[in-house]
Amino acid sequence: MATSALRMQVAEHLQALSGDRVKSLVVQWLLETDSDLEGFQQSLTDDGSAELEWGDITTEGEFRPLSEAEMIAGSMAALKQYQETGQSFSQESMQQWADSLSHDGEP
Repeated sequence: MATSALRMQVAEHLQALSGDRVKSLVVQWLLETDSDLEGFQQSLTDDGSAELEWGDITTEGEFRPLSEAEMIAGSMAALKQYQETGQSFSQESMQQWADSLSHDGEP
């Protein structure tokens, strides 16, 4: 592929990403490849961000994928419950819960 076409493809891909994601990809590219433009394009192709799924975690600890409509409905239901009851969780209790999700005893 011609260098100018390759540069254009890379630029178009980068424009769709957040600044932090671009920064992360560039650092990864510099540290893990021979730093040529083809290597950078490959790291963009290998970028797993397009593979992300949204969902929730069941009481059994399993991930359950949800559609955008299901995510919105769940958020609206949680907001309604909060408005009706005022029940909430502290940042500290949420941090403890998140920390308890570590795998294989890792911190």
